[in-house]
Amino acid sequence: MIITGDNKLEISNLRKDLSVRFEMKILGQIGYFLGLEVEKSDRGYFVSHKSCAESLLECFIIRESKEKATPMELNLKLKKDEGEALKDVIKFRQLVGSLIYLTITRPTISYFVGVVSQFMQNPTTSHLNVAKRILRYVKGSLSHGLWYKRCDTFLLSGFTDANCAGDTHDRRSTLGYCFSTGSTVVSWCSNVQIKCDNESAIKLVSNPVFHARTKHVEIRHHFVHEKVLSEEIELTTVRTNSQVVDIFTKALEKSKFQYFRDALGVVHCELALRGSVTN
Repeated sequence: MIITGDNKLEISNLRKDLSVRFEMKILGQIGYFLGLEVEKSDRGYFVSHKSCAESLLECFIIRESKEKATPMELNLKLKKDEGEALKDVIKFRQLVGSLIYLTITRPTISYFVGVVSQFMQNPTTSHLNVAKRILRYVKGSLSHGLWYKRCDTFLLSGFTDANCAGDTHDRRSTLGYCFSTGSTVVSWCSNVQIKCDNESAIKLVSNPVFHARTKHVEIRHHFVHEKVLSEEIELTTVRTNSQVVDIFTKALEKSKFQYFRDALGVVHCELALRGSVTN
């Protein structure tokens, strides 16, 4: 269990409450936890999966392969029956499962891992090649991770968008969202489902007049509407060049992908850990 916060008294009280119910041992400052590597500096925390990623590259013999700047080829459309059926489907499933675990500190591969995970039941050589392409991107960004900088103010901001009917199999949309409380994302998602147009969604929560066809809107949506009216939440339209969640809904060309990666707070460790480092 990881306990974190800026109130030492509250942390101490929580430890005492937990120790009454459970046998506990305080291990000090976190450095390594279930594959997560956490490095602390005087400017914040850097969280990565470098050792785990290196082991994955060794396991799937990617060490000698050429690195890639992006996880997936632009405009690639995978098909269920494309390529030859794999003889060893377990190896493919292990690879995809390991990539899913890496998304904990690498939100930038969430969409691409989601794409290949759709073919877990009957994978082919084409699906395996795409999964290995993601690994080749991981190889080229081994030292990248989430950089949580110290912030003086708290501001929750979020982006959401959908790649309308982008799935070539059933024309379902891919929804993407991310939320940050400062320099780096703390929550994100890339999920295949059908959603309404984002412009319509903004008008719906901003307009107090609901028609009969919107009766299916659940309580949580009305909650957002109330927060908009009280000006606790502000909804705005985002231009395409600034829509960071495009990285969760589609493959992007190199410069845009890297720009959005930086915007999410996924950076090289050298950039994050300039200055003193403590574990």
